[in-house]
Amino acid sequence: MNTGLKQKATSNSYILTYQFLTPGIDVEVQRSLRSSKCSSNFPIRCVHELPEKWDSVLFWHVPKSGGTSAKKLYQCMGKTIADKLGMWPTFGHHKSNKLEVFKPFKSSSYQTVNVDTTTAQGIQRARELDLVSSHIADIIFTHDISAAMNHLGFDPMNQGRALALFRHPIERLVSKFYYLQTADWEPGYRPHWRNMTVLQWAESDKNYVESNYMVQMLSGKSWSDPVTQDDLPHAKQLLRDHFISGGNPSKQERLASRCIKEVLTPKGQDMKEDELTNKNLHDNIAKNSPVWNVLAKKNQLDVQLYEYIEQVFKDQQEIVKAYEERNQKLMPF
Repeated sequence: MNTGLKQKATSNSYILTYQFLTPGIDVEVQRSLRSSKCSSNFPIRCVHELPEKWDSVLFWHVPKSGGTSAKKLYQCMGKTIADKLGMWPTFGHHKSNKLEVFKPFKSSSYQTVNVDTTTAQGIQRARELDLVSSHIADIIFTHDISAAMNHLGFDPMNQGRALALFRHPIERLVSKFYYLQTADWEPGYRPHWRNMTVLQWAESDKNYVESNYMVQMLSGKSWSDPVTQDDLPHAKQLLRDHFISGGNPSKQERLASRCIKEVLTPKGQDMKEDELTNKNLHDNIAKNSPVWNVLAKKNQLDVQLYEYIEQVFKDQQEIVKAYEERNQKLMPF
């Protein structure tokens, strides 16, 4: 489908283009990266490994990090997406004991699957229905990345490739604070936060502020079992070896906004910029300000992990370039 959008990859927007949905990393690049100690026995492929035609793409949707914008762009591309939309009762497919692919809305340019891959319970059901081995989803979105990697059904014959967008943990948390004040459609809607300053919220002892979300999710530990410094090396290894990591959510939001305006919005309907994605406008928090320091103290492991991700992102540019060159030949825009 030609949306009129320029989908040629750039260093900051590559994660939202076609290249990870088709195989083709250059063999010479692959050889140069084989010094990695990544285990090929893991069900999610190593970053340096050559993609196979039937690999399933798994997208870790870290809240308030551009994941919704990524999803909108894949919708514009007409992809079949597995997340939680297909289980909405209004569509009538949620009680079926077999996988079903359908367009959720008449005007949809994309399809969805009747599974919920965002929760542990939904992941178990998707496994029982053989979502991964069916290969009917072009991309699978999940919040519970550890459960998805280990229990969704990936195996040596049905391997996955992992993608994610990342944002600085402090910026992500502040965005969440403002977003949940008004997002009455979200299960985590918190209207009473409107009566708090961001500093009051950050200093609260009522568990308003999550602690080390990314390391916690990668560790696979329950929320009642807090992560420690000992869990950080495992999180770093997973991200380095198995994830193509992207950044700059603001660029993804701009691309998604244009996509939605041109493809997903009914003709004659005018939408504001912040209605097109889950973007919410608020003042930035200055580094080393009281708010920043309070949140950083509660999220020391995630801050360290993010700094490591920034380096991984730079190190992966050779791989990304190979994908770009390969797919520009396949899909010139």
